[in-house]
Amino acid sequence: MWGLGFCLIFCLMACEDKPKKTASVPQAAPQTTQPPLTTALPNPDLESQLIGTWESVSMVATVYTMLNGDSTVTQTIRAEDWETAMGMKPIQTILKADHTYKAIYRTLEDSVFLEPYGKWSVTGNVLTYQEVYPNPLVVKQEINPFSPTHFQFKSVTDYDRDGQKDDEVIAISKKISD
Repeated sequence: MWGLGFCLIFCLMACEDKPKKTASVPQAAPQTTQPPLTTALPNPDLESQLIGTWESVSMVATVYTMLNGDSTVTQTIRAEDWETAMGMKPIQTILKADHTYKAIYRTLEDSVFLEPYGKWSVTGNVLTYQEVYPNPLVVKQEINPFSPTHFQFKSVTDYDRDGQKDDEVIAISKKISD
């Protein structure tokens, strides 16, 4: 069990342009090394699908160079194991039409212990959070909707807190309200 510290890193993950493969979760087609012909544009269709309340369902975190070593570790958290593995209720994220958001972190006893908030936007298939509270930062996640109510969010982050953004997190969230 990785505990709450890693769960908070999961929420605050920043995506880099370093695609990696994980066999556990379906992947999008690999990116080419050719530069794009056009710049990604805002995606209003995806934006409208995202508006609502989302809840974490499962995730796979692949930690490359665990704690700057030569080991690779994969942590898989299934829906039925979320509370035991993470030590908290599934994270709920509310994305509003005015492009503001709030994430709600609850203890197993259902009391709120963290509510980061800020602005969000979508460019192409990348969701960008501009967090204002508790720490100003930018978080990017590649989005893959695979049903109207379930989306895959993928990012590259420093999941193991070793100072290197070289770990991949693929999370599944479900839409629980519009």
